Amino acid sequence: MTHPDVPIAVFAKGASSGLEHIGSTSFDVVGLDWKTSVSAARAKLPGKCLQGNLDPHTIYAGPLAISKGVKGMVSEFAGVAHIAGLGDGCEPKMEPDAILCFVDEVKQAKGSVFVAQSLLPTVQD
Repeated sequence: MTHPDVPIAVFAKGASSGLEHIGSTSFDVVGLDWKTSVSAARAKLPGKCLQGNLDPHTIYAGPLAISKGVKGMVSEFAGVAHIAGLGDGCEPKMEPDAILCFVDEVKQAKGSVFVAQSLLPTVQD
């Protein structure tokens, strides 16, 4: 089954050793876990959009750590189009304000383009 107008993404946690195989598939976007080297993934996945890969534990470390982590992540992608995200997704115990801090830092990061703002849920008090 194909969806020609919809990009298809894959996230295979811990699959950094199989990136060449993933690169040979028809997936448009490849999610990277936080342990995967962005430069190694870029070399093995030419033409693929990459997603990730901030260490999700950074969210528990507070705003300064989140800011530093996002800047490092954006720098690793070196201006190449990517989808910023947590390397393993959100965990139930993460504070919504910390997730919003992450999103705000991504939006402000040099070299980032944030296009999915309308897709974010509204946080209500």
